[in-house]
Amino acid sequence: MTVSVSNPAQTAAIGDGTGLVGLRERVRLAGGSFHAGPRDGRFEVVARLPYDSE
Repeated sequence: MTVSVSNPAQTAAIGDGTGLVGLRERVRLAGGSFHAGPRDGRFEVVARLPYDSE
């Protein structure tokens, strides 16, 4: 399963930055992969998680 969010890039940091760190850790613990960062003038977050339909 892939979850992706892309928003206009911000010029200033918002928050304390721990939200993405926690999300990255949870995705990793579930056996998935995680990316967060700028892409094509936007900020993108992509999480890929293993999914078994059975």
